[in-house]
Amino acid sequence: GERAVSDEEYLQTQKRAWDAVRKSIDDGRPAISWQMYEGKPAQVPWLWSLIVGYDEQAGTYIATHPTGFTFEIAWDGYVSHGDQWFVVMFIPEQTKPFDAVAANGRAIERAVEASEGMYPGVPTGKASAGIYPQNTAAAHGLAAWEMWLQAFDAGTVSVGDIPGHAGFLGNARASAAVYLTEVADLYPEPARASLLAASEAYDEVFDAMRDLQDSYQADDKPDLRQGTAILERGLQAEREALKKLAEALTAM
Repeated sequence: GERAVSDEEYLQTQKRAWDAVRKSIDDGRPAISWQMYEGKPAQVPWLWSLIVGYDEQAGTYIATHPTGFTFEIAWDGYVSHGDQWFVVMFIPEQTKPFDAVAANGRAIERAVEASEGMYPGVPTGKASAGIYPQNTAAAHGLAAWEMWLQAFDAGTVSVGDIPGHAGFLGNARASAAVYLTEVADLYPEPARASLLAASEAYDEVFDAMRDLQDSYQADDKPDLRQGTAILERGLQAEREALKKLAEALTAM
């Protein structure tokens, strides 16, 4: 609701971020910021962007977005999340050698744990109560897939939400596929082979979500049976990916 700080305090926070980001980048570490929005470019950089450089003369950040585009934005010219808050996060300097094998192994292990519903999140507070009354999802991981499939079977699925949900999930799995190909070489066989197989399975999930998205993009009378078949195909690929991740963890 109301701003908690004055305009001057807000500007000073942006100024401290500008100084800290430049130092971090000069030291070889990017920064991350939320909703770097000023209406430019036309494609709004929603959610998180990675600040990878800066133009000191122009007074701009150079940032990349997960959707693939790079943009420049004034250090004091963007507001975050409707001007309600401003956040820049930094990767701390490493005080000891980074163990990439252990770190990525833990990330993969956490993905398997998340599929089992181990990270349901926490209530997000009063601000979202009007939009998300329960504040937390009814199901997580594979259980969420099953809940979605049951809604298709029962004909209770919210058809208008299908393209957005499928697109969000598909993009997440496409990112997972790329990630696994990038880290696979850190590990010996057979862990590497299992990670690459998991990547291929996530590509299949992406394909299924794209087909699901296309099937319900502009159809006033959608065939839910077709959607059920597509979703089952995606779930089968999801399970195969998780099986391969588990095999990789055992082999690491």
